[in-house]
Amino acid sequence: MFPNLGYSVRNCLHVFLAFSLLLLLIINGFDSVAYGVPADAYLFITPSMYVAKEIGELFDIAINISNVEDLRSLKFTVTYNTSLLDVTQVIQGLFFPSPPEVCFEFEKNESLGFVMVNVSLADSEASRSGNGTLAWIGFKVVQGPESCVSSPLDLEQTLLLNSALNPIAHDLVGAVYFWKSMQPDPPPGGRLLDLYTQKGGKGPDEPGGEFVAGEMVYLISRVTYNDYPVQQKLVAFEARSALNETMVILVTATDQDGFAQMSFRIPNIPSSNRTWTGISVVDIAGETVWDTISFRVLSLSASISPLSASILVGQSVTFTSTVSGGYAPYSYQWYLDGAPVSGATSSSWTFALQPIGNYSVYLNVTDSLGNMVKSNQASVTVASQLTVSISPMSASILVGQSVTFTSTVSGGYTPYSYQWYLNGNPVSGATSASWTFTTTTSGIYYIYLKVTDAKGNTVQSDTARITVATVPVGGYSFPIQVTTKTEPIIPYIALIATLTAIFTKLRPKTRRRR
Repeated sequence: MFPNLGYSVRNCLHVFLAFSLLLLLIINGFDSVAYGVPADAYLFITPSMYVAKEIGELFDIAINISNVEDLRSLKFTVTYNTSLLDVTQVIQGLFFPSPPEVCFEFEKNESLGFVMVNVSLADSEASRSGNGTLAWIGFKVVQGPESCVSSPLDLEQTLLLNSALNPIAHDLVGAVYFWKSMQPDPPPGGRLLDLYTQKGGKGPDEPGGEFVAGEMVYLISRVTYNDYPVQQKLVAFEARSALNETMVILVTATDQDGFAQMSFRIPNIPSSNRTWTGISVVDIAGETVWDTISFRVLSLSASISPLSASILVGQSVTFTSTVSGGYAPYSYQWYLDGAPVSGATSSSWTFALQPIGNYSVYLNVTDSLGNMVKSNQASVTVASQLTVSISPMSASILVGQSVTFTSTVSGGYTPYSYQWYLNGNPVSGATSASWTFTTTTSGIYYIYLKVTDAKGNTVQSDTARITVATVPVGGYSFPIQVTTKTEPIIPYIALIATLTAIFTKLRPKTRRRR
């Protein structure tokens, strides 16, 4: 809602201007402009369509003026259906200055269903020209009969006066209110407005075709009265997105064949997907007439998978794409770290043969109309090859003895998981980086280790060989060797010979003494 700044000025110093407005309305029969004659100035209501969903809901409309010159005072009336709506407040807009530079007064009649507004400038103020908002009117949704589901919001009894108190030619465009959902317009008394797009929708309840995000949409209205084209008549257009957000509002005049047209480009964003609504409102011979049309927007979208990958040097990962919307056939270009990959122009692409590092991948898709969309970005991490070694690689032990194996792991992605194998079979519980082998049986045993990294890559070590011997009954006997020292014999022989010679020589002397 707009701010609660409402006021009603009842005692103005410009009574003669108000009297002049009323007098001129009577003289002109409340006809704002000759039917079918072009007028530069116009009054219109925004939004041109409002759909209420709940009892007690509050909403606002703005009464705007455009292309006016030398405006001194004005009068207008907005009519509505009292079984559906209550007026909550009326507030002066920003086109004119605030009191006391202006006299702003209004009257609301809940029983007859109208709000009448009079605005006039003080004598000291210069007349106004251009575009702006004259007033805001707030409504509250009230309980109404289920058979009453719409309410035209008509601009009636309008009069614009210039500084010479002469009427200013102008045109009008009202609005329409719906309860719960948009309803088709039952054309009153030969008045007809047909809204369609360049792709379809002519006639009642016909769809407006299919579009893609980024494509131009042309909303076309044909205005007729008793099957004759209405020329130079202002038509209000509004386009609402799939999220029911007002995207475009435009007021334009019909040409000599009764056609009015507006165009806009559908935003190239994911939320543009699904069904859009166009609405057109026109005042034909004092009655508000409308038409609506729906058209589908098939947003061009692309996604790639996997979203991330972690591989080893020498490995590869294949990316695939999913494309929807737009107009086939599609063309593709894959990008690696922001640069196009030469030759990567298919719906899938294999990433391979890259050194260690982190990489980003995305895909650009273009449809046959030239609409382009960028996919989500995927990441790839390349790590060195996973390797493992164990030690010792061989050992000889006795039954009952043990040997502890240790491992060295590099590459891949931590953390690692381990499994030791004995003679080709996994050893229960042997899931650490080291393992102690003990056996009670002699023989030859083969041991290796399998390591798996955090990404599921697996590597196997070389195989170690262990010989286990049996201890004999009674123990082992060991030969004892006594070491003897061999003395040389020659010196002893020489000594004996010497002693013998001495003895022989001394013996004769002993005999002579006797």
